[in-house]
Formats: sequence, structure tokens, C-alpha cells
Amino acid sequence: MTSSTQTPRVLFFASTSYAGMGPYVASIINSFTPEDNIGFFLVEREDQYFSRNIKPELKQSGIIYLEKTPTKLKTLWYLTIDGGYDCRNKLKEYCNQFNPAIIHALTNIDDVELCKWMIDRYKILYTIHDLHPHEANKSFLKEFRQNVIYKREYRSIELSGNIHTNSVTQFKELKILYPTKASFYSPFPTLITSEIEDGKVLPPELSNVTDYILFFGRIEAYKGIDKLIEAYLSSPTLQQSKLVIAGKGEMNRPVHKNIIYLNRYIGDNEIAALYNNAACVVYPYISITQSGVLSVAMHFGTPIIASDLPFFKEVLKSDYPWFTKTGDSDSLRSTLENFMSVPHEKKSATKVWLKNLYQAEYASESSKHQLEEIYAQL
Repeated sequence: MTSSTQTPRVLFFASTSYAGMGPYVASIINSFTPEDNIGFFLVEREDQYFSRNIKPELKQSGIIYLEKTPTKLKTLWYLTIDGGYDCRNKLKEYCNQFNPAIIHALTNIDDVELCKWMIDRYKILYTIHDLHPHEANKSFLKEFRQNVIYKREYRSIELSGNIHTNSVTQFKELKILYPTKASFYSPFPTLITSEIEDGKVLPPELSNVTDYILFFGRIEAYKGIDKLIEAYLSSPTLQQSKLVIAGKGEMNRPVHKNIIYLNRYIGDNEIAALYNNAACVVYPYISITQSGVLSVAMHFGTPIIASDLPFFKEVLKSDYPWFTKTGDSDSLRSTLENFMSVPHEKKSATKVWLKNLYQAEYASESSKHQLEEIYAQL
């Protein structure tokens, strides 16, 4: 946005920083400047993610709302009686004050009444992250919570006339499923924040450990971590290197002297060391819609072993040499063995290629310009 007279006034809304949404939202907002005609209303928890990661010069452009982690009783009330956000009234007040031409919902909205209120008064652009739920292996209560929230999110999507995604595959599906809606696509932004880029903390569990095979991310069934462990345990060659599973969540953890589990929240200031000291990072996902996980590895030049899912191929390009067959532990084992055995020069070439691709794919000015074009069409 080059001037307040040429572009519509846009309000960015994010209801959470959880599960990768924090870096996603911060990356988009930080691509703008105080001179641009934007505002924001961001909801964070006690970790104060947005307070730490939104650029200081932009903080006067909007509101960061601190929401306390709800008690179990309040969560039950929210899921069964009243699905309204705590921030609802404060957001309405800010909308009336800011008077945006467009509200860009950067995260899903499961407060249906709030979504209706915004649609009745403003033009809404609703970003859809996962149109279909991923494979999950959760407890009954967590499964119940997910189903309730997804049902509400789908209702908000149905109400919205303008929808947006960062996946070409999902964009095509949205156009088929919702032919009467205006559908928009822009590439996924980088998840690299200054806190990640400048981080210098070495995870204490990895003191004196290098050249390991890495998985990093929240532990979920759809990410195929069981296939990675299966491939590792079936290969004496791979077991010569350590396998690091870094991320919090529930999973089976076979005991092996060379498997290291960091079953905890990984601080953003630990991520640089985690990637820089790895021989490669593995994304053995069973399914994925859109994600910024590739941007982190590409930024640090950490070679990527990834399932041959459409979104990964969109970003890494179809001729990338280190794809593995989705859901196939034998294919994953073979690909990993091949990578670990290639000469150092070829690994170095992969690192350089990934860094160059990162610069081409994730330039903040390009991301900002593409969003500006969408707003102009609205």
C-alpha cells in the first residue's frame, strides 16, 4: 500500500497465535509499514507472542488483546453454551473506531455470531487454512473440541463472500465447492521472524550433538512421525546418525540410544541452532493443505526430505530430488539413506539452492504486493 488515499483501509484480525498462526500473522503484518493504511486486532495468550513479534514501529497501528488461558469449566461453557470470544465487544468497539473498508481474517473464526456481525457491516476476506480436518489421534474430549470448532469455522466460511488461501490445490477446490464466492490465492508467507532469525539458544538436550536427522513441529498424527521412526529403526545405516524429534505432543516413543525426544515447547530463539546443526530436516506428512514449515528450513539452508504432497511440490518444485512417497516408510528410508550417503559437495549445493529459493519465494515486498492486489479487487 503506497498511500492512504489510493488503497482501502484494511483491518487484520487474528483470533489466535497457536499452532503456527503466530508467525503467519506476524509475517504478513510486518510486511507493511506505519505509513500504510492498515490496522490490526490480534488476540494472544500469556506467552505474548504478538507483543514480542510485531515490529515496534507498527504497534501503534492496532490492538494486541491479552486473553487469559481459559479454565476447563470456561472451555466447556464455550463449547456447549456460548461460543463467543472474550474479545468480541472490544473488537466491535475497535472496528467502529477504525472503520475499515476490509477486514482480513488471517485465522479461522469459530465465533459465528461475531463473523455475522462483521459481514453485515464490512467487506470480509476470510483466509482458509485447512478446509478439511487432518488425520488425528486425540482423546475423546480433544476430538469433541476439534469437531465443535471445525463445525463453527465451516459455518463462518459459508457466510463469507470472499475467501482466500495460500495453497494452489486448495484454491482450485474452493472455486469448485463455492462457485458463487470470490476466491483468491497468494503464496504462503515466510514464518521467519526476527526472534527466530536472531536466536542463539542451543537446546540443552542437543549439547555436542550435530549432523542429526531432524523432525520439528507440533506432534500430530497427520505429520507421519511414526513413519519416520519406522524408517529409522529399519535402517542400520540411518542409526549411525541421531534422530531428533523436537516438538510437544502425544506419540509412541520407542526407546533407542540414538533417538532424542524434545517433548516440549521449542522456543523461537532455539530454532536457528536446531536447524543449523542438523544434517537434514524431514517432513514425512501424510497430508497437508498449506504450511510455512518449508520456509524455516529454506531460510537456514537445511536440506529437506519431504513427502510428495501437492503443497510441498508447489513450493519446492516438482524436480526437487529429495521427495519421498507419502505414507511409505520404505520409500522414506531409501530417500534418507541416499541423502545421507551423497558427497558433502552435493549437500552443500542443496543448501545454497534452498537459500536462493527462499529469497525468490518469500520476499516480504512480493507478499505485500500480492495482498494489495487482492484488496484492490475487493
